[in-house]
Amino acid sequence: MSNEEIHKLKQNVGKLISTNGFLSTSQSKDVALKYTDQSTTQQQNVLFEIEYDFQKIDSIIAASIAHFSQHPNEDEVLFDLDAAFKLSCVTRDDLLNVTRVVMEVTDEGSAIAQEHTNEIRKDMNSSSPVLVFGRLLTIIGEHDKAQRYFDRLLENPNGPNEEFIYYYMGLVQYHKGNYEQALQHYEHSYKIMSNDINSREFALSYVLNDIGAVFKIQGKYDKALDYFMRALEIRKNYPNYTAIATSLVNIAVIHRLKGEYDRALECSMESLRIREAYLPSEHTETAKTLNNIAEIFTDKDELKTALEYHQKSLKMMEKCLPAEHDDIASCLNRIGLVLTHQGKYNEALDYYMRALSIREQALPKEHLRMTTTLCDIGYVHYSTKNYIMALEYLEKALQIRETCFSDINDIGRVTIFTYIGLTFIKLHQYRDALTYLKRALQVGKIVYPIGHVKLTDCFINMGIAFREMGHYDTAFEYFENASKNEDQNSAKPNPISLARTYDSMGMCLCDQGDDEQGLEYRMKAVRIIEKVFPRPQYADCIDPIGHAFFTNEKYDCALECFFASLTIRVQCLPSDHIDIAQSFLLIGDVFFELEKIADWESIEQYRIKARFYYEQALAIYREKQHANTGYVLHSIGSIYENIHKYHRALEYYYQVWAWYQQYPPAEDSDREKCERSIARVKWFML
Repeated sequence: MSNEEIHKLKQNVGKLISTNGFLSTSQSKDVALKYTDQSTTQQQNVLFEIEYDFQKIDSIIAASIAHFSQHPNEDEVLFDLDAAFKLSCVTRDDLLNVTRVVMEVTDEGSAIAQEHTNEIRKDMNSSSPVLVFGRLLTIIGEHDKAQRYFDRLLENPNGPNEEFIYYYMGLVQYHKGNYEQALQHYEHSYKIMSNDINSREFALSYVLNDIGAVFKIQGKYDKALDYFMRALEIRKNYPNYTAIATSLVNIAVIHRLKGEYDRALECSMESLRIREAYLPSEHTETAKTLNNIAEIFTDKDELKTALEYHQKSLKMMEKCLPAEHDDIASCLNRIGLVLTHQGKYNEALDYYMRALSIREQALPKEHLRMTTTLCDIGYVHYSTKNYIMALEYLEKALQIRETCFSDINDIGRVTIFTYIGLTFIKLHQYRDALTYLKRALQVGKIVYPIGHVKLTDCFINMGIAFREMGHYDTAFEYFENASKNEDQNSAKPNPISLARTYDSMGMCLCDQGDDEQGLEYRMKAVRIIEKVFPRPQYADCIDPIGHAFFTNEKYDCALECFFASLTIRVQCLPSDHIDIAQSFLLIGDVFFELEKIADWESIEQYRIKARFYYEQALAIYREKQHANTGYVLHSIGSIYENIHKYHRALEYYYQVWAWYQQYPPAEDSDREKCERSIARVKWFML
């Protein structure tokens, strides 16, 4: 085994493990040692020692098959498929040159499986093992097998448990992304159960709940809320607190999606209180509720609080679950998302890579949830302008979807198409971008209702692609469609989508030569962004607008933009972050230009401000050894030269020269400019 695999075994001492098939062992240590090889720096010999108390455990099947073997001297013992073992210890035996892994046969795995089976039966008030088997196929992701299984059960129409068969068929279609088919099956199940309401009422709450889940994923939030509320009203009549807590979480999610955060928190906190009261102190369902609460705070842009809840959830899951459980990967993914919103891309990438590592071991190679993590990693690379790497991860995610899940149209599909399209825009491959953005819009129209914010984004992205291609009329039509769609948003208003629409319209008008109206639209975008909770990405959106005003010599508006950007970054980033230096630099540039056109009363004021902001930028750039250091030093030197303080000016120009000696500039013209400045000031000093 590799050193990494052995390390993971050590991390899981005390936990359960099982094999993927029959396990062949020997009662003779000497026989086992014959199969060892020479250890290397990367690979070690491993000897598994199994302790089995036949008096205590009778649920695990193991048999001596020596008398059936072609090699009876090997004393072979075969363990059955469902054998489970508890890792007792992992130690190094230098005498035998092996790593000893001591395992104890246990029936805990069987007990857990039986408990899980009992939970499924209890949930739906159905004790039929026939149904439980199909449900288990669904839980482990074998949706096609589950569908064939339930189809076969329906070959006996009007037989027992028909309503449950239709319910589970709906569940299968839901997981496959066939939402309309899922609804049909759920409604058929609902109709049958309604005829026997007295004995089926509690089971009916599950059907209502899952109908609500379909409407939720389709963006029909009011309908979803109605069904979730009906399910809750039924569940309140039964002492099943787990089901009540689940209903409260579902209702909270709808309130969150509608932007009703106080109601969402109220329901989530009530669900948390129930789970903390009726479940062990460390439980996965409690951890999931903490994640739901964190997502509310994420949507409120209270990212620090969101991170605290996610971290608490992760800590709980790591205590309750094996180290390579997919629920832990999901939690890591959520933490990565919050860090991405905070602009902490390196930290976010670390969490995403940890999630990917777990999923590569916990899930089949081509599992739908693998695409979520790959997509998130791609987006981080996109955010850090590493577009080739972004495309690599996004195309991996797309390949899995196209190969194994081509019939599933869901929000994940929209996301992948969108990110790939936006990446191609950054790479100036506009026709490729349009291909993917059109597919995103097509799927978006299937899975989202009119007015949904994601549809607005799809229209905007299409418009951006056409604008970059110079097709301004078509681009403007898409921007107008985005605006009309946002007007029909029945859920929470989305100021960022509105700001993107205004900015895109403004850029389109500017590209056509209408700078006056175009810049007016773009300033509307800035003033909307200023009012929302700050994120570093929003500052990145404002800077190009400030540049547009700067280029058009509208310096007051440029200052408003750059100060808005600086305010966001100061609130979100460390004080020595390079992006804060960028804001200082841009503000300094504006004051530097204002000095040139100001009247005598204002010149000194602008000069002092320009130098102040340049010096703030210089302190950060110098510490980071950033390429802009030379530019800022030269700008400060120019200020001193303009007021005839030639000695100070020459001092800064020499610093530029020394900097370029140590860190050669990307352009030779920068070095030449420095040389000319030194020569000019020396001439003035003659």
